[in-house]
Amino acid sequence: MRTIYYILLFIFPFSLAALAADPVKGYVFDETNDPIIGANVYWEGTQTGTTTNTEGYFEIEPVDETSQLVISYIGYTPKTFTATPAERPLHITMSGEIELQEFVVTERKMGTISSRTAVLQTQKITFDELCRAACCNLAESFETNPSVDVSY
Repeated sequence: MRTIYYILLFIFPFSLAALAADPVKGYVFDETNDPIIGANVYWEGTQTGTTTNTEGYFEIEPVDETSQLVISYIGYTPKTFTATPAERPLHITMSGEIELQEFVVTERKMGTISSRTAVLQTQKITFDELCRAACCNLAESFETNPSVDVSY
């Protein structure tokens, strides 16, 4: 009787390993057949996913909820397809259809600069601050600034 328990105990872990599904493997390339590094590979509607490595290779374990595999990367059209574990790795080619629009980076100078190194709290009022708060006379230009007390 004891030998039967030992046999079952020995066979049981191997039977579980045989029931486990093989991972889905594949490579992700762009139109010029260069690997896409860091592409997102995930099962649709789940939190299970991975990214591609430096050769564009990925491995992802199948899930019970869905068989729809989604591959996405910035600047490329996402691909969704039904994936099943296969002996040979998949070869997926992404098409770069999404084009980013032009944007302009601008800078605006600060009107008031606070000194962090001075012992007393001091603020430097720049030309831009005076132009922003321009009024009839110089004294009224300082009314928007809390650090300057104007007296007539």
